[in-house]
Amino acid sequence: SYGSYVGTGEYGADHPNTLTFGFRPLLVFLGDPVYDQYSTVVCMRGRDNQPGPRGRIATIWGNNSLSWYHGSSAQEQANTSGVTYPYVAIGDNDA
Repeated sequence: SYGSYVGTGEYGADHPNTLTFGFRPLLVFLGDPVYDQYSTVVCMRGRDNQPGPRGRIATIWGNNSLSWYHGSSAQEQANTSGVTYPYVAIGDNDA
């Protein structure tokens, strides 16, 4: 599955980003055009913290969703206001 979302400018544990899928996501690639046009955050199920280009991003895995946040800024969270972020998700049908 692939798509995109538009950043809201919010960040932190109280304002996570969430993507919902029609399957159980196992691996999600988040493109980050603000940091670098080639920068990607790779989120793997089973890991609560993912290495990002500017530090670790906390992740919460739902049955058919992925939420993530960073405590420092919207840019660090890949949620800069008005920016379109592409993503690609790989998963299975166990949701």
